[in-house]
Amino acid sequence: MTASTPQSTQHLPLERDLHLHKSDLVQLLETATPALVSGAIQSVLFNPFDRALYVRVQSRRRRFLDRRNFERPFQGFGNAAVYRTIVGASYVFWQDSCRIWIPRAVPSLSEAQNPTLNAVSVGLIAGAANGLALNNLQAIKFRMWTEAPPEQLHPSATRLTSASLPTAPATTSSSTSMGFFGTARNMYATGGIRVFYRGCIITMQRDSVFGVTYEGLRRAVWFRDMVRGAVRLVHTPGQTLASFFRETLGKGPNSAAIESSSISTTTNSVAALRERQQKAAVSERQDKTVTFFSNLLAAVLATMASSPWNYVRSVAYGCPAHAEGLHRAMVVRFLFLQTKYAFEHGETYRKIAYHSSECIPRGWHFHAAFKVLNRRLNVGWGSLRVGLGMAVGQHVFGLVQAAMTTAPQHSVHAR
Repeated sequence: MTASTPQSTQHLPLERDLHLHKSDLVQLLETATPALVSGAIQSVLFNPFDRALYVRVQSRRRRFLDRRNFERPFQGFGNAAVYRTIVGASYVFWQDSCRIWIPRAVPSLSEAQNPTLNAVSVGLIAGAANGLALNNLQAIKFRMWTEAPPEQLHPSATRLTSASLPTAPATTSSSTSMGFFGTARNMYATGGIRVFYRGCIITMQRDSVFGVTYEGLRRAVWFRDMVRGAVRLVHTPGQTLASFFRETLGKGPNSAAIESSSISTTTNSVAALRERQQKAAVSERQDKTVTFFSNLLAAVLATMASSPWNYVRSVAYGCPAHAEGLHRAMVVRFLFLQTKYAFEHGETYRKIAYHSSECIPRGWHFHAAFKVLNRRLNVGWGSLRVGLGMAVGQHVFGLVQAAMTTAPQHSVHAR
């Protein structure tokens, strides 16, 4: 007995390590599977929206809701389905991974002890990891867009800007005809391994700004209270009208006799229980609605906050493979000068030089400056698309993960 005791205790660390590795594998599956399902649903659900955004910019139409933008909404979907599923799944995967591992690595940054720093840490790390993981794929996709004929192009989950679209006729060697791996080989042959990491730092910065803004806003109490107030403002009139009809139509000719009759204690308790259940169900639906619209609005604002980095990134991607990319400070300075000129003169330099050579008086033209910024940063329908994608993706991710975590518990109870 005494000889077997050390041998049995010797295997305890090994069994404990196997148990920890098994639990880590289960957590990985409970994070990766819902993320992939969420990305797949987004790729199908938002493909018409993405294509309409691209066709609108490519065709230089002023209205997004033009019927021609939504023709053939699923054209070319199969070629980009896997890529767009990965793009849609990436952020929520890193987000949930950070939610699990940050409190383990640094307990003081847990959500229970410091929710603000936890939100900032999750957004910063998840955004940087997302940008690093997807930069190579997005660089190849961007090259396929810019060197392909317009009729062969297909939108992707990457945010589109006017700087990221081809402005000249396609060359004779189309990257789209070469395919994804053919384009990658061509990029490597012309620019080496460095071309795949072009724009990587600015992409990580963009996604980090997005992540910090998104996580910080959607978890903030004041932000959720603001969204809750808006939801109640919209929900209250319909709820009041429904309760009015329910109370009015519920009283029949014998209502006085029924009310005057003695009601048992059991009936009162059952009615009170039903009322509490109904209120709990209504409160739960409202909480889900508040969460959805909080995620949507936070993602829209985060997209607007990170749009300058997205513009610089698009310019970096647009440089030829054999050329040196423009410095970020130069791109930002050029954007500032364009906006400043439009603010002072009411038009861009190109339009003024084309129409007239007269001296234009200086002034404060806020609308012209906003138009220049909006055209460069693509704030509008593109931001709404990102917001809808994040809100739907977060909701689907939560549903699938909840179903996966509750299924083993039901099977254990059944045994």
